[in-house]
Amino acid sequence: YYDIGEEPQAQTYHAFLQDFRPQTTFVVAMAGDPMAFLSRVQQVIRNYDPNMAISNIRTLDDVVARELGQFRVMAILVALFGVLALFLSAVGLYGVQSFLVARRTREIGIRMAMGALERQLAGAVMGRGVALAAVGVVLGLVAAYASAQFIQSLLFGVEARDPLTFVTVPVVLLCVAAAASLIPAVRASRVDPVEALREE
Repeated sequence: YYDIGEEPQAQTYHAFLQDFRPQTTFVVAMAGDPMAFLSRVQQVIRNYDPNMAISNIRTLDDVVARELGQFRVMAILVALFGVLALFLSAVGLYGVQSFLVARRTREIGIRMAMGALERQLAGAVMGRGVALAAVGVVLGLVAAYASAQFIQSLLFGVEARDPLTFVTVPVVLLCVAAAASLIPAVRASRVDPVEALREE
């Protein structure tokens, strides 16, 4: 095995003296702290062959940690880019919502003068923002589900079409969209009808 994501392969075992190789790896199974038995393992090997050079002694945890290191770095980078993308989308949605509220100040003032409640206006602005995000979430879910098979080889311990991921991510995105729409919604609900009607 060379990669942690490899498919299981058939293995055969040969006697050491029948299939000699100058570089040999010994795997020793033991209970307890492996480093505490290190000197005993070296002594057993030297008893077998005093001229054998012993090097590169590692625990299996170290081997797995080294193999996972590159995947951890890649996962951290992807997570950072994901957070940055989430932040930029929130800023963009906030900007669009603020622009729309500013353009519709007169209309909002007329609605308030005719008896619209503040919470109704705030709900309409937030509803528009969440609806825009919901369209993006649905399109993203379809694209992610369709392309999941292409990243399966990069994953281990989790399925590419993990149900928890496909539920959690849309909920987080919709919550961020609602939060980004909150300030423009509050601003819309606090429009002064008299001042709004004076605007040209």
